[in-house]
Amino acid sequence: MQLSTIFARFFRRTETHAPVLHSQFSPVGLELPDHPETLAIGNSNVQLPQDENRFQSAFHSLRVLGEDLHGVTFGIEYQDAAGAVTSRRVSIRQICASDDGRIYINALCYERRAFRSFRLDRIRAIIDFDGVVWPPPEFFKTELHVDLTRWEDWPVKSGALKSKSQASDGLTHQQIAGDEIRVLTALGRKDGFLAESEIAVIVDFAMNKAAKVGVATNDADRKRLRATLRRQRPGAAAVEECLARIEREPIEDQKQFVEAAIAVMDADGVQDAQEFDMVMRLLDHLNNAKTVRT
Repeated sequence: MQLSTIFARFFRRTETHAPVLHSQFSPVGLELPDHPETLAIGNSNVQLPQDENRFQSAFHSLRVLGEDLHGVTFGIEYQDAAGAVTSRRVSIRQICASDDGRIYINALCYERRAFRSFRLDRIRAIIDFDGVVWPPPEFFKTELHVDLTRWEDWPVKSGALKSKSQASDGLTHQQIAGDEIRVLTALGRKDGFLAESEIAVIVDFAMNKAAKVGVATNDADRKRLRATLRRQRPGAAAVEECLARIEREPIEDQKQFVEAAIAVMDADGVQDAQEFDMVMRLLDHLNNAKTVRT
Protein backbone atom coordinates (compact mmCIF):
# COMPACT_ATOMS: atom_id res chain seq x y z
CA MET A 1 0.00 0.00 0.00
CA GLN A 2 1.30 3.43 -0.94
CA LEU A 3 1.90 6.20 1.59
CA SER A 4 -0.69 8.43 -0.05
CA THR A 5 -3.34 5.71 0.36
CA ILE A 6 -2.49 5.22 4.03
CA PHE A 7 -2.61 8.92 4.83
CA ALA A 8 -5.72 9.52 2.73
CA ARG A 9 -7.64 7.19 5.05
CA PHE A 10 -6.43 9.18 8.02
CA PHE A 11 -6.90 12.82 7.03
CA ARG A 12 -10.44 14.08 7.01
CA ARG A 13 -9.86 17.85 7.17
CA THR A 14 -9.97 19.96 4.00
CA GLU A 15 -8.66 23.39 3.12
CA THR A 16 -12.18 24.79 3.21
CA HIS A 17 -12.29 24.61 7.02
CA ALA A 18 -11.41 28.09 8.18
CA PRO A 19 -9.14 28.41 11.24
CA VAL A 20 -10.55 29.96 14.39
CA LEU A 21 -8.70 33.15 15.32
CA HIS A 22 -9.04 35.16 18.52
CA SER A 23 -12.60 36.10 19.46
CA GLN A 24 -11.84 39.77 18.76
CA PHE A 25 -11.24 39.02 15.07
CA SER A 26 -14.13 38.94 12.61
CA PRO A 27 -14.16 39.14 8.79
CA VAL A 28 -15.45 42.48 7.53
CA GLY A 29 -15.85 44.45 4.30
CA LEU A 30 -16.49 41.46 2.06
CA GLU A 31 -19.93 42.40 0.77
CA LEU A 32 -18.50 43.60 -2.56
CA PRO A 33 -16.31 41.63 -5.00
CA ASP A 34 -12.55 41.87 -4.56
CA HIS A 35 -10.55 44.40 -6.57
CA PRO A 36 -9.03 42.93 -9.79
CA GLU A 37 -5.52 43.42 -8.37
CA THR A 38 -6.40 41.07 -5.53
CA LEU A 39 -7.89 38.35 -7.70
CA ALA A 40 -5.39 35.54 -8.07
CA ILE A 41 -7.57 33.66 -10.52
CA GLY A 42 -10.65 35.74 -11.13
CA ASN A 43 -13.15 33.00 -10.33
CA SER A 44 -13.91 32.35 -6.68
CA ASN A 45 -16.40 29.60 -7.52
CA VAL A 46 -13.81 27.13 -8.81
CA GLN A 47 -13.33 24.19 -6.47
CA LEU A 48 -10.17 24.51 -4.40
CA PRO A 49 -8.07 21.48 -5.47
CA GLN A 50 -8.40 22.30 -9.17
CA ASP A 51 -8.16 26.00 -8.39
CA GLU A 52 -4.67 25.75 -6.96
CA ASN A 53 -3.00 24.65 -10.21
CA ARG A 54 -4.49 27.65 -11.99
CA PHE A 55 -3.39 29.87 -9.14
CA GLN A 56 0.20 28.70 -9.42
CA SER A 57 0.39 29.69 -13.09
CA ALA A 58 -1.54 32.95 -12.76
CA PHE A 59 1.53 34.75 -11.44
CA HIS A 60 4.09 33.49 -13.95
CA SER A 61 5.34 37.05 -14.46
CA LEU A 62 6.34 37.35 -10.80
CA ARG A 63 9.56 36.08 -9.30
CA VAL A 64 8.72 33.38 -6.75
CA LEU A 65 10.94 34.03 -3.76
CA GLY A 66 9.99 30.92 -1.90
CA GLU A 67 7.30 28.54 -0.71
CA ASP A 68 8.89 27.76 2.65
CA LEU A 69 6.14 29.57 4.57
CA HIS A 70 3.46 27.52 2.78
CA GLY A 71 0.55 26.97 5.16
CA VAL A 72 1.39 29.75 7.63
CA THR A 73 -2.00 31.15 8.60
CA PHE A 74 -3.21 34.42 10.14
CA GLY A 75 -5.72 37.23 9.76
CA ILE A 76 -5.07 40.42 7.79
CA GLU A 77 -6.56 43.88 7.47
CA TYR A 78 -6.13 44.80 3.81
CA GLN A 79 -6.68 48.00 1.84
CA ASP A 80 -6.94 47.35 -1.88
CA ALA A 81 -6.00 49.64 -4.78
CA ALA A 82 -9.41 51.33 -4.64
CA GLY A 83 -9.13 52.05 -0.91
CA ALA A 84 -11.63 49.39 0.24
CA VAL A 85 -10.67 47.78 3.56
CA THR A 86 -11.35 44.14 4.38
CA SER A 87 -10.44 41.74 7.19
CA ARG A 88 -10.02 38.09 6.34
CA ARG A 89 -8.18 34.87 7.22
CA VAL A 90 -5.47 33.70 4.85
CA SER A 91 -2.96 30.88 4.49
CA ILE A 92 0.29 31.57 2.60
CA ARG A 93 1.05 29.66 -0.58
CA GLN A 94 3.88 31.73 -2.11
CA ILE A 95 5.76 34.95 -1.57
CA CYS A 96 6.66 36.72 -4.80
CA ALA A 97 8.32 39.91 -6.02
CA SER A 98 7.49 41.96 -9.09
CA ASP A 99 10.07 43.53 -11.39
CA ASP A 100 9.67 46.85 -9.56
CA GLY A 101 10.43 45.23 -6.19
CA ARG A 102 6.93 44.99 -4.76
CA ILE A 103 6.25 41.99 -2.52
CA TYR A 104 3.10 39.92 -3.00
CA ILE A 105 1.69 37.27 -0.69
CA ASN A 106 -0.25 34.72 -2.69
CA ALA A 107 -2.61 32.96 -0.32
CA LEU A 108 -5.75 30.96 0.20
CA CYS A 109 -8.48 33.31 1.43
CA TYR A 110 -10.82 31.37 3.70
CA GLU A 111 -13.60 33.96 3.40
CA ARG A 112 -13.65 33.74 -0.42
CA ARG A 113 -12.72 30.03 -0.44
CA ALA A 114 -10.37 30.89 -3.28
CA PHE A 115 -6.84 32.12 -3.90
CA ARG A 116 -5.97 35.78 -3.74
CA SER A 117 -2.89 37.96 -4.09
CA PHE A 118 -2.13 40.61 -1.46
CA ARG A 119 0.45 43.32 -1.95
CA LEU A 120 2.54 43.55 1.19
CA ASP A 121 2.48 47.35 1.37
CA ARG A 122 -1.34 47.27 1.25
CA ILE A 123 -1.62 44.96 4.27
CA ARG A 124 -2.37 47.35 7.14
CA ALA A 125 -2.10 44.78 9.92
CA ILE A 126 -1.62 41.08 10.63
CA ILE A 127 -3.66 39.46 13.40
CA ASP A 128 -2.22 36.29 14.91
CA PHE A 129 -4.10 33.46 16.63
CA ASP A 130 -3.75 35.14 20.02
CA GLY A 131 -5.41 38.31 18.72
CA VAL A 132 -2.16 40.30 18.72
CA VAL A 133 -2.08 42.94 15.97
CA TRP A 134 1.26 43.29 14.14
CA PRO A 135 2.72 45.60 11.50
CA PRO A 136 3.36 43.11 8.65
CA PRO A 137 7.19 43.44 8.38
CA GLU A 138 7.53 43.14 12.16
CA PHE A 139 5.33 40.03 12.25
CA PHE A 140 7.42 38.26 9.62
CA LYS A 141 10.70 39.29 11.21
CA THR A 142 9.79 38.75 14.88
CA GLU A 143 7.44 35.77 14.69
CA LEU A 144 8.67 33.93 11.58
CA HIS A 145 12.29 35.18 11.55
CA VAL A 146 12.01 36.23 7.92
CA ASP A 147 13.17 39.68 6.84
CA LEU A 148 11.02 40.65 3.86
CA THR A 149 13.05 43.83 3.39
CA ARG A 150 15.97 41.63 2.26
CA TRP A 151 14.08 39.52 -0.25
CA GLU A 152 16.93 39.82 -2.75
CA ASP A 153 18.83 37.31 -0.59
CA TRP A 154 16.09 34.69 -0.84
CA PRO A 155 16.47 31.61 -3.06
CA VAL A 156 14.50 31.89 -6.30
CA LYS A 157 12.41 28.76 -5.74
CA SER A 158 11.78 26.27 -3.00
CA GLY A 159 14.12 23.36 -3.62
CA ALA A 160 16.93 25.52 -5.09
CA LEU A 161 19.30 24.80 -2.24
CA LYS A 162 21.82 27.30 -1.05
CA SER A 163 25.32 26.26 -0.09
CA LYS A 164 26.27 25.65 3.54
CA SER A 165 27.88 29.05 3.71
CA GLN A 166 24.61 30.63 2.57
CA ALA A 167 22.32 28.58 4.80
CA SER A 168 20.64 30.70 7.45
CA ASP A 169 17.62 30.89 9.74
CA GLY A 170 16.09 27.55 8.77
CA LEU A 171 15.21 28.35 5.16
CA THR A 172 17.52 25.74 3.72
CA HIS A 173 16.25 23.10 6.13
CA GLN A 174 12.70 23.72 5.02
CA GLN A 175 13.74 23.41 1.40
CA ILE A 176 15.42 20.08 2.05
CA ALA A 177 12.61 18.55 4.13
CA GLY A 178 9.67 20.72 3.07
CA ASP A 179 7.39 17.92 1.88
CA GLU A 180 7.89 15.84 5.01
CA ILE A 181 7.51 18.89 7.27
CA ARG A 182 4.13 19.75 5.78
CA VAL A 183 2.76 16.22 6.06
CA LEU A 184 4.06 15.76 9.62
CA THR A 185 2.60 19.13 10.63
CA ALA A 186 -0.79 18.24 9.17
CA LEU A 187 -0.60 14.92 10.99
CA GLY A 188 0.17 16.65 14.27
CA ARG A 189 -2.74 19.08 13.76
CA LYS A 190 -5.32 16.38 13.08
CA ASP A 191 -6.74 16.95 16.58
CA GLY A 192 -6.71 20.73 16.07
CA PHE A 193 -3.58 21.39 18.12
CA LEU A 194 0.15 20.97 17.44
CA ALA A 195 1.85 20.12 20.73
CA GLU A 196 5.39 21.21 21.58
CA SER A 197 6.40 17.54 21.77
CA GLU A 198 5.16 17.05 18.20
CA ILE A 199 7.02 20.16 17.04
CA ALA A 200 10.22 18.78 18.59
CA VAL A 201 9.88 15.55 16.57
CA ILE A 202 9.36 17.46 13.31
CA VAL A 203 12.28 19.82 13.95
CA ASP A 204 14.61 16.91 14.76
CA PHE A 205 13.56 15.13 11.57
CA ALA A 206 14.23 18.23 9.44
CA MET A 207 17.63 18.85 11.00
CA ASN A 208 18.66 15.21 10.61
CA LYS A 209 17.67 15.20 6.94
CA ALA A 210 19.60 18.44 6.38
CA ALA A 211 22.66 16.94 8.06
CA LYS A 212 22.62 14.05 5.57
CA VAL A 213 23.32 16.51 2.75
CA GLY A 214 25.93 18.44 4.71
CA VAL A 215 23.84 21.36 5.98
CA ALA A 216 24.69 22.26 9.57
CA THR A 217 22.14 23.39 12.15
CA ASN A 218 22.34 26.20 14.68
CA ASP A 219 20.01 27.63 17.30
CA ALA A 220 18.64 30.21 14.85
CA ASP A 221 17.62 27.42 12.46
CA ARG A 222 15.70 25.60 15.17
CA LYS A 223 14.08 28.79 16.46
CA ARG A 224 12.83 29.86 13.06
CA LEU A 225 11.52 26.43 12.10
CA ARG A 226 9.69 26.04 15.40
CA ALA A 227 8.09 29.47 14.93
CA THR A 228 6.93 28.54 11.43
CA LEU A 229 5.50 25.20 12.52
CA ARG A 230 3.41 26.82 15.25
CA ARG A 231 1.57 28.86 12.60
CA GLN A 232 1.59 26.37 9.72
CA ARG A 233 -1.65 24.69 8.67
CA PRO A 234 -1.05 22.67 5.49
CA GLY A 235 -4.15 22.00 3.41
CA ALA A 236 -5.33 18.66 2.08
CA ALA A 237 -4.25 19.38 -1.50
CA ALA A 238 -0.74 20.35 -0.39
CA VAL A 239 -0.42 17.20 1.74
CA GLU A 240 -1.44 15.03 -1.20
CA GLU A 241 1.15 16.63 -3.48
CA CYS A 242 3.85 16.27 -0.82
CA LEU A 243 3.08 12.59 -0.32
CA ALA A 244 3.32 11.95 -4.05
CA ARG A 245 6.85 13.40 -4.06
CA ILE A 246 7.85 11.54 -0.90
CA GLU A 247 6.88 8.25 -2.55
CA ARG A 248 9.47 8.93 -5.26
CA GLU A 249 12.28 9.29 -2.73
CA PRO A 250 14.72 6.45 -1.88
CA ILE A 251 13.34 3.72 0.36
CA GLU A 252 15.66 4.67 3.21
CA ASP A 253 14.34 8.25 3.17
CA GLN A 254 10.75 6.98 3.15
CA LYS A 255 11.59 4.75 6.11
CA GLN A 256 12.87 7.71 8.14
CA PHE A 257 9.77 9.71 7.24
CA VAL A 258 7.46 6.90 8.36
CA GLU A 259 9.36 6.58 11.63
CA ALA A 260 8.93 10.33 12.17
CA ALA A 261 5.19 10.07 11.41
CA ILE A 262 4.82 7.35 14.03
CA ALA A 263 6.83 9.45 16.50
CA VAL A 264 4.53 12.44 15.91
CA MET A 265 1.47 10.32 16.67
CA ASP A 266 3.11 9.01 19.85
CA ALA A 267 4.54 12.37 20.95
CA ASP A 268 1.51 13.59 22.92
CA GLY A 269 1.32 10.32 24.87
CA VAL A 270 -2.15 9.49 23.57
CA GLN A 271 -2.86 7.11 20.69
CA ASP A 272 -6.48 6.60 19.68
CA ALA A 273 -7.83 3.67 17.65
CA GLN A 274 -7.47 5.52 14.36
CA GLU A 275 -3.85 6.38 15.10
CA PHE A 276 -3.12 2.78 16.13
CA ASP A 277 -4.58 1.53 12.84
CA MET A 278 -2.44 3.98 10.90
CA VAL A 279 0.70 2.96 12.82
CA MET A 280 0.03 -0.66 11.86
CA ARG A 281 -0.38 0.30 8.21
CA LEU A 282 2.80 2.36 8.26
CA LEU A 283 4.74 -0.50 9.84
CA ASP A 284 3.43 -2.82 7.11
CA HIS A 285 4.62 -0.27 4.56
CA LEU A 286 8.06 -0.27 6.17
CA ASN A 287 8.26 -4.06 6.19
CA ASN A 288 7.20 -4.26 2.53
CA ALA A 289 9.76 -1.59 1.63
CA LYS A 290 12.50 -3.55 3.39
CA THR A 291 11.46 -6.71 1.52
CA VAL A 292 11.58 -4.93 -1.83
CA ARG A 293 14.98 -3.48 -0.98
CA THR A 294 16.48 -6.85 -0.05
